[in-house]
Amino acid sequence: MKYSVFSVMAHDQSPEALLPMMKEAGYQAVEWRFKEISDSLKQEQTSFWRNNKCTIDPEATDDQLERLKQLTAQYGIETLSVTPYLTDNLEETEQVLQVANKLGASFIRLGVPKYHRDGNFQELFENARQYMK
Repeated sequence: MKYSVFSVMAHDQSPEALLPMMKEAGYQAVEWRFKEISDSLKQEQTSFWRNNKCTIDPEATDDQLERLKQLTAQYGIETLSVTPYLTDNLEETEQVLQVANKLGASFIRLGVPKYHRDGNFQELFENARQYMK
């Protein structure tokens, strides 16, 4: 069994600052939060779900991702997951899969559309199944 951290819990730390803390505490893996943070949110105090400094930006460059991959290896931490907030957008899903591949992550989190009672359940369910497929 591996102990991992979902980086959302370290909202006031950068990914680079989190890794040595994880190593010292005995964690073996990390699940990186993957979400854009608007400039207006960056003006707020850090928080779990809004201005979270321990988040991989979807606009991260290949060089930034490679540096993060090297740092995780340096500290002996496995990137277990890239954890976005997806619904049914195939383009965004493909981007997350590419980032996960670059970081060596074996998992991503998929999301499904929320049920809003504005459509036939069977059609919505089938659409979600097709997206997951």
